[in-house]
Amino acid sequence: MRKIVRIYLPENKENQSSMLVLKLSRRVGALLLFLVLASSYQAQSPESNFKKAIFWEKPNSEIKERSKADELINFHPCKSTDQDRSLISNQNLNKLSIFTVFYSTDQSVVFTVENQLQTKYIEIFNNNLKSDKNFIYPNSTSKPMVLTYSGANSQEFNSKTKSSLIMNKGDHRLAELIVYNRMVSAKLRRQIESYLSIKYGISLYDTCTYFDGENRILFKPTDHGKFNHDFTGIGRDDKTGLYQKQSVNVNDSTFLTIGIGEISGVNNRNSSKIKNGNFLLWTNNGEALTFNVEREHNKESKRIWKMMQMGNGINGKSIELKLKPEFIPGFDLEKKLWLHYISGGQKKILELKPLTDGFYSVQFIYNPNHSSENYFSLSQDTSYMNNVPDLVSEESSKMEAGLKLGKVSIIPNPVRVNQEFVMSIKDLIPGMYRIEVIDASGKLVATNRFNFNSQYLFKYILKSSGLYYIHLIGAEQSEVYKLICGE
Repeated sequence: MRKIVRIYLPENKENQSSMLVLKLSRRVGALLLFLVLASSYQAQSPESNFKKAIFWEKPNSEIKERSKADELINFHPCKSTDQDRSLISNQNLNKLSIFTVFYSTDQSVVFTVENQLQTKYIEIFNNNLKSDKNFIYPNSTSKPMVLTYSGANSQEFNSKTKSSLIMNKGDHRLAELIVYNRMVSAKLRRQIESYLSIKYGISLYDTCTYFDGENRILFKPTDHGKFNHDFTGIGRDDKTGLYQKQSVNVNDSTFLTIGIGEISGVNNRNSSKIKNGNFLLWTNNGEALTFNVEREHNKESKRIWKMMQMGNGINGKSIELKLKPEFIPGFDLEKKLWLHYISGGQKKILELKPLTDGFYSVQFIYNPNHSSENYFSLSQDTSYMNNVPDLVSEESSKMEAGLKLGKVSIIPNPVRVNQEFVMSIKDLIPGMYRIEVIDASGKLVATNRFNFNSQYLFKYILKSSGLYYIHLIGAEQSEVYKLICGE
């Protein structure tokens, strides 16, 4: 028989000690500990029903709001206990699979499996698991974790033994607990771990593929190059009962949150709808989340996020994105914060507005061009120069970073309200192009399509003063130009 212990928890860079195990792998944001205690293992047939568990405790779906942030994990309420709770009583737990999301701020035992004589066979702590072996978690943390245990217990723990699973009193918070009295198949284990990961914003190991309840692949890291960090998502899967409308990754220091419609204090309270089988997922390129202070006029973050979806149910829906930029090194409270959003090769720049709680927020329509991939990044600036950052990675982009679109001039610039300006365009590759005039709030003011041959003049009159961005968009490239309109 083999015994499997898998722990997914936020990274703690101060603790990187090695362990005496057969295989140990590390990642940013999650860890996997895989232990094989014996060579023989009886294969399990694939599971046909995700919900055949002997015990399944979830957050109370009726809870609409909580006053303490530490009672929530990814907008779901947790349960605490001031006394020992018997969760499973007097059952055959010779073979056992446990899937749980919890966190604890003390070193006392969280869960215990014991027989009628109170002999303890399994003890789960926030930093180790004890059975016939003592498994110490690398990078111990008081943040939420996903823990999987699957195995047959010691020989003394025979098939006639009646046992109980107890949650012990202490400063522990339980979000979800799923228990099977058997060793589950690899397929079911992957489905449950994926479900818990998305629901609670805790990324799995970097090489882990995510599946839904129908065993469809949601995300395979090797298909996305360097965009395999901090996997997070929202979506609906009736097979598993997942209905996540807003998410934040526990490893994100800025609490970057994306939600369908308007983000609420608790997931249940978000009134937006998602059709079954539809997901919006995002990762990042693993670059440092800092603003580049080397540029005088434009401070850009090197971190880029990639957004993907399964199904078409998210297209055209309103999305809110919010975060706390005070935790970004180089952030300046006196300067505006901008979101650079690419959809279908088209770039938009949207301002994140400050809220009263330290968060900044922006709402936009997701994927209006029905592109398979969308990207975004962040910047601050004092005067937005023409060097709008190229966000898309070389692995997946058709856009050529730094390649200018022909010769472009805008006269006059600055322009006055009700005064005509002319955008002169030369030396483009012949073909169809589009011009978009966007104000500082991200609102589309004007648009124009044209077929370029040798030269094109775009003329327009602005009715309001302010800062404008003029997007020149081709089939494989786009450029953004700044225009100031005075009174």
